[in-house]
Amino acid sequence: MTHGIASTRFLMAPLASRLRRAGFATRLYGYPSVWWSNRDHGKKLAARLRRIAPKYDRVHLVVHSMGSIVTRCALQEELPENLGRVVMIAPPNRGSHAATRLACDSKSRLWNNLIVKPHRNLSPTLVELIDKPDSFVNRLGPAPEDVEIGVLAASNDNVLHPHQPHLDGQADHRPVEG
Repeated sequence: MTHGIASTRFLMAPLASRLRRAGFATRLYGYPSVWWSNRDHGKKLAARLRRIAPKYDRVHLVVHSMGSIVTRCALQEELPENLGRVVMIAPPNRGSHAATRLACDSKSRLWNNLIVKPHRNLSPTLVELIDKPDSFVNRLGPAPEDVEIGVLAASNDNVLHPHQPHLDGQADHRPVEG
């Protein structure tokens, strides 16, 4: 299980607890989400999966928000043969209009100086989440054919427009009321 931007693995602890009660072994994976790049984080996640996978029959991933992008990057690396399903919760698979607002210049000089420049300088991963057609997330490509990916998306989300969680090649997509 892994978290989104500007968060920690402990955000996922309540869900991990519920999954443990349902009989799943869980591990929380944290990473410094505002630093480096999603690709770097993905390589580290893939390496971690290769290390822990031999201890389990099957390894499934539950990921939140930017953790989905980190996971998509990890899926481009060498992965364990026993990788199972991936469940993405509110993934910015097609970018996020909120990230674009925080990381891209606007017509307002004040907004650019107070909001955009600090966000862009402090968090290179945020820039990778913008919703422009040529952005990092939109160049990652579809879901790998050999990995079953399900997407859970809020029906009313302030960070993502309704089409932004969708991933070409996803096995399933479910809106969640909220």
